[in-house]
Amino acid sequence: MLQELQRKYERRGVAVVGISADAKSATAAKFASKLNIKYPLLIDPALMTSESEEDKFGLLGLPTTFIIDRNGIIRKKVIGFTYQTEVEAFLVELLQN
Repeated sequence: MLQELQRKYERRGVAVVGISADAKSATAAKFASKLNIKYPLLIDPALMTSESEEDKFGLLGLPTTFIIDRNGIIRKKVIGFTYQTEVEAFLVELLQN
């Protein structure tokens, strides 16, 4: 879903970046290879434990999807599975503003 959204909207400035909570980069790389993930995948296991106000990405579950605007403001956060249509509808609305 994320790769499709990036492909469809990249000319409008949309970029997808994955963040892995795995402590080992080899584990994340194996996962990305298995799913044929083409977007950048960052490694940060601390995301699952941080709840500080400074770390606005503290996660409560996986997967978590964030839509962040060009100014770095989180506009939508979905914990758990979400449908492409839901994410795309919000993304299109954000791109119109």
